[in-house]
Amino acid sequence: MDVVASWQIAKRVVCERFQTWEISVKDNKAEVKATDGNNTTIAKQKIEYTDFPLRSAKLYLVNDGRYRVLMLPSEY
Repeated sequence: MDVVASWQIAKRVVCERFQTWEISVKDNKAEVKATDGNNTTIAKQKIEYTDFPLRSAKLYLVNDGRYRVLMLPSEY
């Protein structure tokens, strides 16, 4: 969630009303990728070390201009 929050000040990210965020983990390293929901990458970040327990996870962020809500796919 820190990565998602830290990218919300980037112009190409904050203007997107709907965002998908995916983390992929391999050998205690991770890559986080954000898209606009249409497979256009709007942010990408590598993490040199993580103890995140899953191989991958996906989150959705909805921004209505006033509030941002981060959800699991089952909550959307």
